Amino acid sequence: MPTEEVTPATLAWLERLVGFDTVSAHSNLALIDAVRAEADEHGLGYEITHDDSAQKANILISLPASDGTTSAGVVLSGHTDVVPAPPSGWTSDPFLLTRRDDRLYGRGTADMKGFLAVVLGALPMFAAVRRRQALHIALSYDEEVGCFGVPALLDGLLAKHGAQSICIIGEPTSMTVTMGHKAVVMLRITFRGRAAHSSTTNDGVNAVEYAARATAAIRDIADGYRTNGPFDPSCDVPYTTVSVNVVSGGSAANIVAEHCEIVCEIRTIPGQQAGDVIAEVAGVAEAIEQRMRRESAESTVTVDQLALIPALDAPVDSIAAAYSRALGALPGDLKVSFGTEGGFFASTGISTVVCGPGDMAQAHRPDEYIEVSQLVECERFMRALATDLGRDDSGGGMG
Repeated sequence: MPTEEVTPATLAWLERLVGFDTVSAHSNLALIDAVRAEADEHGLGYEITHDDSAQKANILISLPASDGTTSAGVVLSGHTDVVPAPPSGWTSDPFLLTRRDDRLYGRGTADMKGFLAVVLGALPMFAAVRRRQALHIALSYDEEVGCFGVPALLDGLLAKHGAQSICIIGEPTSMTVTMGHKAVVMLRITFRGRAAHSSTTNDGVNAVEYAARATAAIRDIADGYRTNGPFDPSCDVPYTTVSVNVVSGGSAANIVAEHCEIVCEIRTIPGQQAGDVIAEVAGVAEAIEQRMRRESAESTVTVDQLALIPALDAPVDSIAAAYSRALGALPGDLKVSFGTEGGFFASTGISTVVCGPGDMAQAHRPDEYIEVSQLVECERFMRALATDLGRDDSGGGMG
């Protein structure tokens, strides 16, 4: 049986979106301008918020209910940035949408420009509906490097439009309703010792060696969580993880290293306080600093928090979960280990779930792709949403 085809509107938007190099280190303004032009074409209102450099922006498109209200609506949320796409391993241009059989290849197709393409392709349909409730489309910047754009976007949404009922985060879950994810913390730990010629190591304090000791101690913390919990069996990795993933330091083979940095990532299961794990890692840093200072009082170890993405932990019977299932999403009660912007929305009182096309297993790698069938399922979901928003009765899917 032939695969059902994605609509030309979605396909055209996906081709455009993939063509924008929105790696987080680069500007996303060209993409935002394209979305703004689409909103203008359909007479839709929007707000744009920039970062401090004015080279990145969020856009919030708001479609009010027929009575003019913009509160108590549905939010469709996604991010515009993508991870880097080094050429090694790619068999086609990562920023040129390429079809092979029933797969569409390109950076961001799965995470998460496939979802954005379906939503933007459905804009004319949403605009034509006489809506009984508001609909907001929220596109952010810098999700991939710490969710730095979404706080300003949320501030604008709540300040201008008030509280909302439901948020659907379109990260790739194979269109399965996903109830939550872990919190994500990134810490940079900086070790400063004292340089010396390597022939007189006793005159120096080796920052690289002490960073290695800290790394081993952090691994011990991680092993403790893996063995002893706490556990959350609804998470695909059911325990808190702690890992050191970046190390940089030293200047030459014959110089005792004066400086070293490590970057540590913490992913705590929902319900566990990320601050408690941060405190454990900070305790390691403090103990290492004390040891270094016994060699030289000028030694320091500092801990800087680079990012904190709150956990999402929605109840299975939440409004957002029930509504997504009613629109045709696959039922599910699992949580994922990758972070999303969902925790930010949920922290404001908006019932939030993660549900979008594609599979994260195909993202963040060479030859990233999304199945055509996944886009078709997402289009079906959006048609159901438009139908529900256009109902005349007061007992619609949101309750």
